[in-house]
Amino acid sequence: DGTTEGSIWVYDPATDAWQEVTPPGVDLITRSQAAAVVVSDDQGDQWIVLTGGQGFFFDPLAEAWALRVRDLEFLRLPDLPEGRYGHTMVAAPPSKAVSVQPVAVAHGRSFAGPVDDISVIRSFEDVAWLTPEQTLPARDSGASAPHPDGDGTIVCGGRDGNGFALSATTWLRAVPVGEALRIEASELEFDRPARFDSACAAFIQAVLDTPAVVEFGGESDEGFHNDETWLLDLGNSQAPGGYDLWLVAGNGT
Repeated sequence: DGTTEGSIWVYDPATDAWQEVTPPGVDLITRSQAAAVVVSDDQGDQWIVLTGGQGFFFDPLAEAWALRVRDLEFLRLPDLPEGRYGHTMVAAPPSKAVSVQPVAVAHGRSFAGPVDDISVIRSFEDVAWLTPEQTLPARDSGASAPHPDGDGTIVCGGRDGNGFALSATTWLRAVPVGEALRIEASELEFDRPARFDSACAAFIQAVLDTPAVVEFGGESDEGFHNDETWLLDLGNSQAPGGYDLWLVAGNGT
């Protein structure tokens, strides 16, 4: 019906059932096009860090939350420096120097249009969003999935600064530099139809015998919904950006 949701649900594949787990007393603004990433802390707990999104009145949100998976405890983080939606989140590798994996927020769209800067958070104890002196090409509405090897994020498609669909696939890595992070972006060169608002999923090597990312659907500049499925083989890399990619295209292939 066009409304946005603020509830949280967990799917249990063992019982094939969904359960709502929205904690009481947590005022989570309804939203769409938010971004999230899973990080680990030095106690062995996993957290889902959720940022931004588009609110009910199409306003870019700056809210940030952390959800501990073990007990569904919510932690409100400071707002992003600027509200954004359709963005991407990247986790840095674990480090003994901080209590939780640092995360970066990149890309997206704000009130002023496409966003090309990044924001970084280093810990949950001394919480502050930093804005390094770094920009990335403007992009929003790309699909993202963790790299199967746990090193960064793969971003498929999206829209450029002029609103046109992209065919580019990019590997984003967050590299600690002093008190901040630097995002290293490597283009993965292969050709597939430009699209945005698709969905991505990562497959570990044990499943397909090679690390890979699968992309589903999406929308073209002409407004057509895409029914293709693409498989990106990441298994033959020699260096960042040096992937040999093969793909399978078809209706649900």
